[in-house]
Amino acid sequence: MDQPHPPAPTHAPPATAAAAAAAATAASGRPPGPPRRNGVATLWRRDVGVVAAVFVGFLLTDRPGAAALTGLVGRLLPTAPPPVRFLTAGLLGELLVCGALGVLVATQGWWQRAGVATTWPRLADGLAELGWLALLLLLLRLVVVAKAPDLGGGLAVHAGVSRSGLPVLLGLGVVTMAVVAVAEELLFRGLELGLLLAAWGTRRRGVYAAAVVTSGLFGLAHLHGRLGGTLPRVCLVTAIGLVLAGVRLRTGSVWLGVVVHWLTDVATMLVVLATVSSWWQGLPPMRPSVALGVVLLVLVGFGVVLIERAWRSGACQPPQPTG
Repeated sequence: MDQPHPPAPTHAPPATAAAAAAAATAASGRPPGPPRRNGVATLWRRDVGVVAAVFVGFLLTDRPGAAALTGLVGRLLPTAPPPVRFLTAGLLGELLVCGALGVLVATQGWWQRAGVATTWPRLADGLAELGWLALLLLLLRLVVVAKAPDLGGGLAVHAGVSRSGLPVLLGLGVVTMAVVAVAEELLFRGLELGLLLAAWGTRRRGVYAAAVVTSGLFGLAHLHGRLGGTLPRVCLVTAIGLVLAGVRLRTGSVWLGVVVHWLTDVATMLVVLATVSSWWQGLPPMRPSVALGVVLLVLVGFGVVLIERAWRSGACQPPQPTG
């Protein structure tokens, strides 16, 4: 008598997406990659809303808030020269922004995401990279122009600041620029870049997208007045933002970028006040548009090199989860 054969096993479909992924992995023999995420969809969450609110607050402080604070300082210090009142108002506004950002980072536990913590070896790597940038810019400057120094203090003096009061103005400006650097780096290269890396991942495409978007927002935040007059400045600030994003990714911290940002702003302030040599300000024999294009190419190229080196070295670590 023939024995009945057991029914042939059937391949039931996996019950869950995880089982399906495991089955696909077993069939292909390759480990599964990170799940694909929709970059736009992942932005709609509470964290983004909080940081967006802080960004809007930054813009309000930088524009209508600055005007209100300038009026307040003018009533409190009626005899102070206009540059002193302007810098004092700016310092108060940036202190408010820093305070809001500090509370946000502390309450949410975003120390790693905001780039507040890192290791000394990574900081040393970033410092070495910036040394090459300084050499490139110096060589570029020597090629572009060699202009005689123009010492003075003319703008400050014409604005009602006496030569005896110039040290006070410069000291106030240096402190204000330091607070500005902390606020802007913590917002753009800290919270915003960390948020986009968490949303878009640390693959090459996600890292570049996060760096470009935050740099563009950084440039747009410096858009003042008519578009035609400030567009070159926006482009320059965006290119600088790309370099600072590369520094943040390379070092895992915003602090080296804070130092670079502060020194850049102090140098600009000194040129505006005409208190030191302005040999880098004029751009003959090159036309200004050509010189600006060369500077932009150098900055963007170096920013891309920093970002690529950070990605290849594995420095672009996923941010820690929120507390």
